Amino acid sequence: MNCLKRFTREKKIYCGKNYREVDLFVYNSNQAVRSKQGRSKRVKETAPAQKNLNNKKARRYFEQLVWTNTDKTWLSLTLTYEPAYFPGTLDRADKMVENYLNRLRRLYRKHGKELKYILVTTNTSGKDEAPARIHHHILVSGGVDRNAVEDMWHTKGNKIGTINADRLDMNAVTNLCEYLAKQQKRGAGKKRWTSSKNLKKPSSQSFDGELSLAKLERLANMPEDCRDIQRFFERSNRGFKVVEVKKTYNEVTSTWSFTTKLRRKE
Repeated sequence: MNCLKRFTREKKIYCGKNYREVDLFVYNSNQAVRSKQGRSKRVKETAPAQKNLNNKKARRYFEQLVWTNTDKTWLSLTLTYEPAYFPGTLDRADKMVENYLNRLRRLYRKHGKELKYILVTTNTSGKDEAPARIHHHILVSGGVDRNAVEDMWHTKGNKIGTINADRLDMNAVTNLCEYLAKQQKRGAGKKRWTSSKNLKKPSSQSFDGELSLAKLERLANMPEDCRDIQRFFERSNRGFKVVEVKKTYNEVTSTWSFTTKLRRKE
């Protein structure tokens, strides 16, 4: 009779200097091979195949990507259209915002800067060819005057619509990512968000067997907001403070798992 050996795995996802996530779960010998050294090499996280913010994995990677690359110098932009310039289709909107980003690239190069961005296009109808209200949310790297960034939203010298450029509030990044995920309603088969190719990817490292199965079970019996749970994750992530803990029970494997978000202490 084949006896499956079980072990705990703690996976740390590093998202820049000030944010990280930690997954704690149980594997068995059929699901994965336990690392003989107890920890794996640090590797880059893989982006989801479909950039669909209605997908849980994509939403999570999206937030990790934002935290990995942004800082308080970044700008948060909201772009809308005047009736005279309403694109009519999402493909046309994609072209118009692409032209805007090209103008931004030239502006940034003029100031000796490299443009980095993360773009989400929202459409309230959810249909590609019958968009009720299209607008764009863009996070762009800093180093250029906000007024100059806003002035680029034009065509042949005419303003395409309204544009607001605000400093990115790092205390509101998680809420902003959740908001953008809810707002995003593009049609089937379309990418839900896009980004420049010069962004850093979050990285991760796994630690096997450092926590006993019995200890994980004891943690699972505590409330998610229990201070003992927070202390456990903070001890292995020194300098960081827990901002959210979620635990999940898997009825198939009869095991508990944790997903934890942490920010660097100020």
